[in-house]
Amino acid sequence: MSTHQTFAAGSHVRVRDEDWLVTNVEETEHDGLALTCTGASALVQDERAVFLTELDPVTVLRPEDTHFTDDDSSHYTNARLYLEAVMRRAALPRSEQGLALTDRFLLDPLDYQQRPAQMALSNLRPRLLIADVVGLGKTLEIGLLLAELIRRGRGDRILVVVPQQILDQFQRELWTRFSIPLLRMDSDGIARVQQQLPAGRNPFEFHQRIIISVDTLKSERWERHLQKVSWDAVVFDESHNLIGGSGGRNLRRRLARLVATTTEALIFASATPHPGKDRDFAELIDMLDPTRIVDRDNYDPDDVADLIIRRTKVDPEVKQGLSRREGIQWAERGAARGIEAAATDAEEAVFAELEASWMRPEQIRKADSHLFAYTLLKSFFSSPDALAHTIEQRQKQSRPGETEALQRLADLNAKIAEPAKLAALIEYLRTIGIDKNSDERVVIFSERHQTLDWLKTEIQTAFGMDKGLSKDANTGQVRTLRGTTPDKEATTIIEDFGLGGSNLRVLITGDIASEGVNLHRQCHQLVHWDLPWSLIRIEQRNGRIDRYGQKRSPEFAAFMLRSANAPAWDESRVAQALVRKEAAAVNTLGSVEAELGHNNAGVEEDRLVRDIFTEQKDPETAVDTPAAPAFGLGQRLLADFNPVAQTPPPLKATPPGLFDDTAAFVKAALANPVIRKQLEVELTEDGDLILTELPEDLLQRITRILPPRYVKDQDLTRRMFLTDNKKRAQASLDRARDQGTTAWPDLSYLSDLHPVVEWLTDRAILAMGRDSAPIIYADVPGPVWCIEGIYTNGLGQSAVVEWMAVTQHEEGHLEVHDLVEMLHTHGVNERLQNRPGATDPRKLDLLQAGLREALEVARVHLDNARDEWRTTLADEIEKGKSKVRQWETDVLAGLEALIARREQEQAKARDTAKAQRGTLQALDVKGDPLLRVVAAILPAASLPNA
Repeated sequence: MSTHQTFAAGSHVRVRDEDWLVTNVEETEHDGLALTCTGASALVQDERAVFLTELDPVTVLRPEDTHFTDDDSSHYTNARLYLEAVMRRAALPRSEQGLALTDRFLLDPLDYQQRPAQMALSNLRPRLLIADVVGLGKTLEIGLLLAELIRRGRGDRILVVVPQQILDQFQRELWTRFSIPLLRMDSDGIARVQQQLPAGRNPFEFHQRIIISVDTLKSERWERHLQKVSWDAVVFDESHNLIGGSGGRNLRRRLARLVATTTEALIFASATPHPGKDRDFAELIDMLDPTRIVDRDNYDPDDVADLIIRRTKVDPEVKQGLSRREGIQWAERGAARGIEAAATDAEEAVFAELEASWMRPEQIRKADSHLFAYTLLKSFFSSPDALAHTIEQRQKQSRPGETEALQRLADLNAKIAEPAKLAALIEYLRTIGIDKNSDERVVIFSERHQTLDWLKTEIQTAFGMDKGLSKDANTGQVRTLRGTTPDKEATTIIEDFGLGGSNLRVLITGDIASEGVNLHRQCHQLVHWDLPWSLIRIEQRNGRIDRYGQKRSPEFAAFMLRSANAPAWDESRVAQALVRKEAAAVNTLGSVEAELGHNNAGVEEDRLVRDIFTEQKDPETAVDTPAAPAFGLGQRLLADFNPVAQTPPPLKATPPGLFDDTAAFVKAALANPVIRKQLEVELTEDGDLILTELPEDLLQRITRILPPRYVKDQDLTRRMFLTDNKKRAQASLDRARDQGTTAWPDLSYLSDLHPVVEWLTDRAILAMGRDSAPIIYADVPGPVWCIEGIYTNGLGQSAVVEWMAVTQHEEGHLEVHDLVEMLHTHGVNERLQNRPGATDPRKLDLLQAGLREALEVARVHLDNARDEWRTTLADEIEKGKSKVRQWETDVLAGLEALIARREQEQAKARDTAKAQRGTLQALDVKGDPLLRVVAAILPAASLPNA
């Protein structure tokens, strides 16, 4: 047998005293074979490594060499734990497209939130844009998809990229809901990583699951590290920030393109995915599948149907799912009110000056003058401080003919002592219950940074809040949040606003908080202090409190200044139309984008400014009749693009196992004497677990990853509280938010993916001993060899997995049955009585002698399963290759008309097509199978004392 055959993909080998699965074999010039391996034994489970056969002794493990051992534990607990652990550690195969974990996490089992996982797993490559509108729960949908990939062995290395302001929120949701720990690399996290690693070490190689902000990641420093690593799954939240524009967005786009080529699963999420130009949107699709779109200026939604899912609140499945849940999961939207304030005499004077000097048609028609006129007007609507800042910045530019007009405006602005809108706001805040001694909360949005500080001071004064604090102190009952707020401080502010135990009552923020941030936990009141001239931005703001999980009816108020002397330019005419139109679009169509045909707030605002200032259109008319979009794709996509609508509920899978659920496995494992020696276990009155004296390797799985503050507050280095009860886990989460000073709960829910469960799984496997399989006596007619069989694909993923029970009939022939079914049928459970006694040596010899034939029969069965899967897969791969070939043909034909750079573009297209064909081919089954003997079952009547 050649060396290549000895070390084929699929071989089970032992290197450096650990067991590995070979996924790829390549020849080297001087060092023999390079074996790319995935860890198979507990201590290196799922780790990846490359071994050179000339440098490391490599032993091929043979299933025939397995030796059988008796199990004298009560009810065969050790054997059952071992079997359960082996099954839990085995990845679900690619051939399993049903969802396996949907009801095993701390969240409501809603079909619409499971659909993205269903879509991604049904594709040859899990690549998807989740474009649900604001508030439907995209974070939960991402968590479900990542969990399913992890259970399939396709989510070991995960990179999550989100805006800075939601790092903590996203990390906390994935931990508390799904038990997926992500290392947060904010400023503090980066500092800790640098302390842990030697200088120059790549943190992306050392840590497997990371969450980082897009602006941190886009630096050249991280780009160098990213070029050297690959991922199983990459998530980009708020992915619309990757396309269009220039400067920072170009850097983000380059980063996204880089990681898109180094990951199998790629998940984009955005409530506003279409930037207004089909060509820009095509860039996003191109990252998901570079051979999907031929002409970026001319393509159809059907071309990308399997890559996108978008639902609104009026989607039938969404409405049905929410209506079926017990309790209020998303309260009906309340009133959207436009509150007008009559301008004071001082403000009317400013109106008059603006109209006379800046709003005349001949002034506005000058180049860029309409933009500055708009800036002046919006600054005036915001606050005296904001207008003063705008005037000061313009004065620095020393434009001819403007000096006197700017000074007149500055002098009139300085005379505004009591702004009318401010008085109306204070009165409104009192009406909704805001007070220094009240628990009511409100979030106030403003477009101007200067206004944030001004409003903070005015509200503190009006309500007697935060006395004794300095003007700039960002603690207390009134706080501000802006794009320049340091990441650690921003995290604290957002977390505090969602905590019932915090004293924060009024959050004044810019639009930095309009994307992705959850503000609904303790708040149902939102104020637009100065309304953006964009329905999209208004909807994004409103979505901070109008979202899944909101228990009280969200209420919205927009404040607007009304002028008696300059009605054409007062704030109320535009603002009232915007408030009315946003509410109508959301209530009837589910989103404003469905009506606009795009979701680019800048495009929308520019159009409105141009229509009102340059074209002199009536403001109400301009808002109500936007120009028809020139891009048909956006209109169709954003209305409601749900490829799985009207289809049956997502298919469910049942993972193999012996125990009723995870809790039963955990409790049995913790009762095992060998495991109990490694940590102390106590039970609370409610039946929850307290783990103390945690071993170092378990601590490393948790405390090295989760936030130090959470670890310290909960004293996780010394003890850990765990529960399998969803109601108590949810109550703990609610209690932390409603009463505590941190949103991280003290009780951790035991999901299948919890590090404690994984640690116990590894310990149950290690307890069995190496190259051993337990013997169980049960009510079976003859010997049963229990065998796991796996075929992998070219990516090293489990393509086919079979759990086989090879039985021997009296006449001697062997048959293969489903192992899990046989174990349940013959009562291998906690009620099975163990009558300890050494197995008769003669029966042990017969068991060992029959193993080779049992493995051969199992191999034939596994090969048949492989061939069946390959038949199904071959059609899908061929369809994928056919699409790639057609794309290549069309692109090359289109390039014929080019003269400059034709050869370069043609080579690029051919390379892309070749890479895609290679990726598709790698999904096919490859190499030899892995067969592992996991147990043997003998007839109970054959026990010595039976």
